[in-house]
Amino acid sequence: MELKLFPTGNRDVPCFLLLLNSMNLNFYCAAFQEILRQFLFTKSDYDFVFTFTGITRQAFKEFRRDLYGDEIFFTYIEKKYYTVRKKRISLKRYEIWNFLLYYLIRSLNPETVIETGVFDGITTSFLLKALKENNKGHLYSIDLPAYEKIDGSTHKMKFTTLPGGEDVGWIIPPGLRDRWTLYKGPSNLHLKPLLNKLKVIDLFLHDSLHTYENMMYEYETVWPYLRQGGILSSDDILWNPSFHDFSKKVKRSYSGKYRFGVLKK
Repeated sequence: MELKLFPTGNRDVPCFLLLLNSMNLNFYCAAFQEILRQFLFTKSDYDFVFTFTGITRQAFKEFRRDLYGDEIFFTYIEKKYYTVRKKRISLKRYEIWNFLLYYLIRSLNPETVIETGVFDGITTSFLLKALKENNKGHLYSIDLPAYEKIDGSTHKMKFTTLPGGEDVGWIIPPGLRDRWTLYKGPSNLHLKPLLNKLKVIDLFLHDSLHTYENMMYEYETVWPYLRQGGILSSDDILWNPSFHDFSKKVKRSYSGKYRFGVLKK
């Protein structure tokens, strides 16, 4: 059963959602329906990853064991976060869509990954950990440093700026940095030149400025460079309907979990 985000007829969604849609509240209608769809049809982490990779259950269990068993990784980030931010976090309960990214990279064994949006570097750390354990691949990150609050990006976060005296990706463990290249600045400055240089990429993650225009720009810019079978992923797909609109444009279905969306080329 498919629950459509933007209704086109009475059989698609309940009448009150059609009413919302007719009142030019498309975004709120779409967000509510996406939440409802994930609540009703959310897959397990294994099933979610299997949808895009075909990974076996045994391999998934091994990747999960590799991740959860690395207490050095979790302890380093949690302790450093507390030292700098003066706030305790548990990575095993914090932004757990990072685990999906880790499993995707372990399963797909990509050569080239691009990420927009780094901030402290927690998600980046998960990406780099997966690449290191694959013993293959490189991560290229683009980030406009949040030395001040950035509307549309960091303004909804618990901490809206980088800590004083710290730079982009300050929390990334030193042992993971050898597979990482950082470009400082907005994606509309660096993304297209980087793609022209790389020619083809295997996986893309959007996690930068969450405006409709910027998200669509990144999806549309990356898509021609994404290899057949490659992955386009995005955080915060509930902020606006850009991810849904793009999936319709390229005629690809997507799966969402933890406000995180993935589609396969």
